Amino acid sequence: MRFDLGTDKIDPSTGKSYWYEVFQNLEEKGLHGIIFLIPQAVESLPNGIDWKTIADYVNRGVISIGSHELPDHPDYRSIKS
Repeated sequence: MRFDLGTDKIDPSTGKSYWYEVFQNLEEKGLHGIIFLIPQAVESLPNGIDWKTIADYVNRGVISIGSHELPDHPDYRSIKS
């Protein structure tokens, strides 16, 4: 699965980043995600996603990281469903 981690957002019901739940669900279901992130968005909010959490999920094989700012980020407009 591909995810676009543009800006971080806080879940009002938990007070934490939505990404914690996304990563936990991927791991629980045995799925892998490719996360395209903006480095400046990481640790940009109180209780937001942090580099340690991202590294933990990368090391456990749950996610791989790409960058919004590099050519490896696909142009979603060109992907046909």
